[in-house]
Amino acid sequence: MKKIFLTSGLVICMACPAFAAEVTGTGNECVINTLGVDSGSASLEALWDAKSYDIKYYQGSHGTAATTDPATFTGGLTYDAAWTTKTLTEAGITEAEGYTFQGWGTSIDGAVVYQAGEAQSAWTTDAGLSLYAIYSANPHTISFTCGDLPENASSTFAQDGVAPATVNVTYDAAYAALPTTANTCALPGYAFAGWSCTNGIVAAGGTYSVDADTVCKATWTPNTINLTWDSQGGTEIAPTTCTYDGSITLPEEPTKTGYTFGGWTVTSTTSASEQNPGQE
Repeated sequence: MKKIFLTSGLVICMACPAFAAEVTGTGNECVINTLGVDSGSASLEALWDAKSYDIKYYQGSHGTAATTDPATFTGGLTYDAAWTTKTLTEAGITEAEGYTFQGWGTSIDGAVVYQAGEAQSAWTTDAGLSLYAIYSANPHTISFTCGDLPENASSTFAQDGVAPATVNVTYDAAYAALPTTANTCALPGYAFAGWSCTNGIVAAGGTYSVDADTVCKATWTPNTINLTWDSQGGTEIAPTTCTYDGSITLPEEPTKTGYTFGGWTVTSTTSASEQNPGQE
């Protein structure tokens, strides 16, 4: 604390005034010579300079800093003065894949306290400020379709076929196992064989680690048809199989004394949906 000596001899203990043209003196004493009074008293007003503080922006849990973390803005805050938060770009931070920047928080992974690029009220804390980028994981969907008709399929999907309902998922979070049936999707002569999904999504479930929606198509396998060959008294023919919409490989022709083999005819089927696929 410096001393100010008035010409009247009154001593006031305080810092030297900023109006240096009106004071003289060295060391710890300032002598005011031009107050315009030579006796009595004088009033002096204190002059104050608002402090400035640093503000630091951290990349948070799901961001990448372009240079250093944190990005420090020296003197970015002034006591009792309004201020504006930086945008993510101004802070030199890039969102991680699968996440969207929501705003600034005062702790990592905490709640959003300040919106980016938004004017704020006067700063009244006698300290600097550290802000952390807060993100939310992006939402996505897994949708299902009855799939595509297999090549050379002779039948079409049931008119009332409906695939399973769409599933909501979140990036970087677990997703459940996919449905084990195709709901009411049906393809006569074929059996549901699982799902073919985009983005590497698997039937068993796992972590959703792609920043995009997924479409899963039902796949179909032709039914196996057991064929019994009745040679009607000729040489015995062993049973064989074929697949729906596939061709039949004919067995070696049977023989029968006194007869010439004239071919095969279908005498029965196990269901109306399993028609004879024909001969070659």
